[in-house]
Amino acid sequence: MLAKLEAQDVRLDYLQPRTNSRLRALGGIDLKVMDGEFVSIVGPSGCGKTTFLSVVDGLIPASAGRILVDGRVVTKPGPDRAVVFQDASLLPWRTVLGNVRYGLECLKVGAREARERATTWLGCPASRITTLMNSPAACSSA
Repeated sequence: MLAKLEAQDVRLDYLQPRTNSRLRALGGIDLKVMDGEFVSIVGPSGCGKTTFLSVVDGLIPASAGRILVDGRVVTKPGPDRAVVFQDASLLPWRTVLGNVRYGLECLKVGAREARERATTWLGCPASRITTLMNSPAACSSA
């Protein structure tokens, strides 16, 4: 049976420019997650949990090994997986509506369709659309 997610001997080394040495952040991670399984990654701060998830998402390339999703090698971020970051990750220079539309724009969805879908997702009636044109900070302080 094909794994939904598979990590095969994943390693990640960071170059330390000051010392011209390498720091191993991830070493030899092997993991298989089958469709429908629920997995938690736990460990102390700084042990590589977020780093590993960034490699799984394709945000950081592994130094060695590989990640497969549905049998396909992960080489970059894709619409079949996502990471929810620990810190707020809104783009402060975009409006509320712009932040929601961002993913659709990355998928090359047309501007009109992206706006319609984003307003639907936000559950905002057309009469309140001006609220969505505010910055995220303006909305959170209201």
